[in-house]
Amino acid sequence: MSIILKIKRLLWISLTKEDVLRGIQEGISLTKANLGGLNLSGLNLSGLNLSGANLRLADLSGADLSGADLSGAYLIGANLSGANLSKVVINDKTQLDDRWRLAWDIINQGWSRRDLSKANLSGANLRGVNLSWATLEEVNLSEADLTEADLRETSMIDANLSGAKLSRAKLSRAYLSGVVINDKTQLDDKWRLAWEIVNRDGLERNLSGADLSEVNLHGVKLSGANLTGAKLEKADLSRANLSGANLSKANLIQVKLSSANLRFADLTEAVLSAANLDEADLGGANLCGANLSSAKLRRANLSETNLKGANLSNAQLFKADLTGANGADLSGAHLNDLDNPSYPNWDPQEQWDSDKKGYLIR
Repeated sequence: MSIILKIKRLLWISLTKEDVLRGIQEGISLTKANLGGLNLSGLNLSGLNLSGANLRLADLSGADLSGADLSGAYLIGANLSGANLSKVVINDKTQLDDRWRLAWDIINQGWSRRDLSKANLSGANLRGVNLSWATLEEVNLSEADLTEADLRETSMIDANLSGAKLSRAKLSRAYLSGVVINDKTQLDDKWRLAWEIVNRDGLERNLSGADLSEVNLHGVKLSGANLTGAKLEKADLSRANLSGANLSKANLIQVKLSSANLRFADLTEAVLSAANLDEADLGGANLCGANLSSAKLRRANLSETNLKGANLSNAQLFKADLTGANGADLSGAHLNDLDNPSYPNWDPQEQWDSDKKGYLIR
């Protein structure tokens, strides 16, 4: 049978799936073989020499092509959905549809910090790839396999993740606004919750004890939400609306809350060490017993806040408005601009006529 198979290959006679399986088993070369239109889905073709082969319109979905040689192969119209393209060899003579060439490039060359906006990668096997810091806006990743992929710090605005597999994917601070998912999208509970908050708001929602650490919640609406004891370490809540929210005993270490609305929020005994609260509005908030050590509160509104027992050691309070604040101990705080040491020390007792706001501690 091996002789017949060799003759068929040499005469460019179309091979059958059985011929391919026999060739693999007997170690017969499949270089320049005519495999056009064959259903080879799910087959283990790893390490095979398929250089110069005709694979036009072949179904290679779910096939393991890792380490295969596709130099000079013709794959126009081939279905490579879910195929493993790791370490596949291609060259400038390999003819491959743009979608699969891009998938091959991402898998084998890496795509961290690059722009994939509006790319079509539907059905691509991208397991474990590094796409951290990439721009993935409006990208089509429907039915793609992104299991254990590194998607940290990506911008995924309006991306299509319908039916995509994202189990154990790293999504720290990925921006999920407008992302399309459905009931077939496989997403860890933490990131599904993050998606819901970003796209459906969290007004007055009960998120007590929720793990939202390292989640990108930029600009979300969480006014009146219950975040008691929530884990928000290193999350991005810049420009978020948290007015009236209950954040008592929440873990907010190194959180980004710059320009956030925290008016009348309950931050009793919250841990805000090294948090960025620059220009945040904390008017009327309760910060009793809160840990604000090394936090940045430059130009923040702290008027009428309760700071009794709050730890402000090494906190930066340059131009913060502390009018009517109660119980503030500023003995260990920095009142000058540490990012601009040449700027003269600021006197919190001074009335700033330029903006008509009083920065008085009473």
